[in-house]
Amino acid sequence: TLRKRGEVLRRCAAAVRRAVGPKRVVGVKMGRGAFGQVADDPSAAADAVALLSDLWDVARIDFIEISGGDYENIDFMRAPSAAGVSD
Repeated sequence: TLRKRGEVLRRCAAAVRRAVGPKRVVGVKMGRGAFGQVADDPSAAADAVALLSDLWDVARIDFIEISGGDYENIDFMRAPSAAGVSD
């Protein structure tokens, strides 16, 4: 579940923060697939918000990057014309 994966991520990010101290920048990159079906499930959306909040409040990370593609749907790796995107 997102909650369980989030706990692992929160603990790792907090450990990195402790190791490098407050003067270094610590960020997390997550694929949008990590969030599952948050648009369709209010409980999943609440878990996602709690995870992002914990990453800031508990792990004290500086930024979160959420990528747009994932390897389950590799359209993001194709050339724009091959993915059906026009200029």
